[in-house]
Amino acid sequence: MSLAIPRIKADGSVRIRAKLHEVKGRRGPTWFYSYNLRRRRVRSHRFKDRELALFEMRKTEDEYEAKTPFQVTTLSRQELDDAQGAFLTLHDNKVEKTLGEIVSWYVAKGPRCVPTSMAEAVDMFLATLSPGTMRPSPGNMNPSQGGLSPRTIKGYRGMLKLLKEDFGERQLSDLTTDDFRKYLNKASWGSISRWHHRQAASMLYLWAMKERPPRASENPLEPLPRMTKQGLMAVLPPPAVVTPAEARVWLSAAAETPHLPFVVLSFFAGMRRQEIQDFARLPEGGWTQINFATGRIHIPFKVGKTNQRYIEMHPTLVAWLKWLKRHKRTLFVAPNVNKGLRAIKRRVFPPTGDAAAVQPVNRANIARHSYISYSLRLRGASFAQVAMNAGNSEEVIKDHYNSLEVTPKQAAEFWSLTPKTLRISGNC
Repeated sequence: MSLAIPRIKADGSVRIRAKLHEVKGRRGPTWFYSYNLRRRRVRSHRFKDRELALFEMRKTEDEYEAKTPFQVTTLSRQELDDAQGAFLTLHDNKVEKTLGEIVSWYVAKGPRCVPTSMAEAVDMFLATLSPGTMRPSPGNMNPSQGGLSPRTIKGYRGMLKLLKEDFGERQLSDLTTDDFRKYLNKASWGSISRWHHRQAASMLYLWAMKERPPRASENPLEPLPRMTKQGLMAVLPPPAVVTPAEARVWLSAAAETPHLPFVVLSFFAGMRRQEIQDFARLPEGGWTQINFATGRIHIPFKVGKTNQRYIEMHPTLVAWLKWLKRHKRTLFVAPNVNKGLRAIKRRVFPPTGDAAAVQPVNRANIARHSYISYSLRLRGASFAQVAMNAGNSEEVIKDHYNSLEVTPKQAAEFWSLTPKTLRISGNC
């Protein structure tokens, strides 16, 4: 059955003639219609009722009867999406409107970017962030040094505050890629800091583009390079671990302060700094989650960084926890914990003369890194069990900790550091 080629009228509009088809089957006949539109064959779905198929066919023919063809416009991708949404909305209410007419209306009267200064945008963006969806930032770190992660509310506040200082009254739409390239090229920032600041600024622009009406039409940080996993590992020093001798000095120095319980959970339970602080806020300071009968510590959902988990306690950790409870040193987070821990770390790693000549060492979370590394060297240890205790994936454990030079002999010395072997008194 041949189909008629659509006739192009003198004014450029399209006029089609559709054809009705009948298909006989075991369950009875069905109907569909088809037509050619600009030499492309189009067919409808099947109808069980002939009159309904005929009605829809006539309706389709009327839609293409003497209509104005689509006109090419210079809309951006975002504007085109908005125009299509406007078309669907208006077409439901005013069927007689054509796509060309609706696009013309949108170009003339459609939404444009609302002029917004950087200071206004930062305040509005921070107001949308919810503490329930973003984890609180650990510690009190200086945002001017780029030490805050943009995954935290505190990190966003610190980094976006610098954006307000540099581009406060300038409009979002006026800032260019070169402006941000100069902004990120601060001498006091390292590679990781630049990546964090780029990520925070980019998230601000992505929010502004999704606003309705939008507050920015494009993201000027898009052309700037992103930090990949390979790039991060190339510029970031590998995680370091303490030697058994350094761990002995660390624990002995902490025993003279109220911060020994914090250090014990860091070294022998591998808990993150923020996890210990959240753990200490639980009923009875977290001691209800420590089960000496089963030999496990329960890390609840609201404490664990990724999920809840159970830490299988090593006998050394059991000895420390029982010693702390017996001597009534049960406060896992004492006042001024950050200042106290920095003072203890300076006793273990005294500053050297020429910092530039020293090979950079990543001592952040060094107690947790030591726990993971020495746990891997225990007899019968598995990646799965260590990952479960640490709250990481097996891939992260293999990528970051399996290559560290830690011997089974060092692991045995580390796990032999108990209150009895260190001869620690109960007073601080």
